[in-house]
Amino acid sequence: MKVESFRWTVYYFFMKRKGMSPPEDVDLFTYWTGRGGIGSKVKRDLKLPRTISVKNRLLPIFEKVMECLRSGDKFHPKLVDNRGGNRKITIRLDSVEAQIIADSIESGLSQRRAWDNVNRHRKENGDELVLESCVAYALRKMKPKMVKIKERKQGLTDPESNWAQTRYSWTRQLLARFSRLERNPRISPIWGTGLESNSVVG
Repeated sequence: MKVESFRWTVYYFFMKRKGMSPPEDVDLFTYWTGRGGIGSKVKRDLKLPRTISVKNRLLPIFEKVMECLRSGDKFHPKLVDNRGGNRKITIRLDSVEAQIIADSIESGLSQRRAWDNVNRHRKENGDELVLESCVAYALRKMKPKMVKIKERKQGLTDPESNWAQTRYSWTRQLLARFSRLERNPRISPIWGTGLESNSVVG
């Protein structure tokens, strides 16, 4: 398969597989090159041999597609870097950009927001913008400690609890405002007691 035709085909399947739409909890580099990632799916679509390296043959195409979409340019196979392999790391771990990434992630921002912050800083200094995969690679080199989010209760099932009483009163107030609550004229439909004398209109 000729190089240009190969790149066009990879581009087609990359877009078909929604290579630019990773889940929120997965960084772009892992989404492309991880086990079962977009690279593996494109290899399977094209029936490529297992010896074909996703990082050397497919990743440069993925990165160029993303770069074109970000800049608003049309993708063309001739724009892809012929040297293959991973792009040279442009973010040193002792640089200001690395500190921006660390601060962004520690603040609870997503990797994409961290990437935006890095490029905003580089643009202000007149430096060349970097790809998101570059930020992802620098972040992995930092070896951050990942903390799994724990489940938290959103309320109580105890009908006598303050939370349950408040929600019940609020719901009754909404029903009353929309005329969905039959009222006992002797009791306030919102703030009264004796709730057993009221009923919801079906």
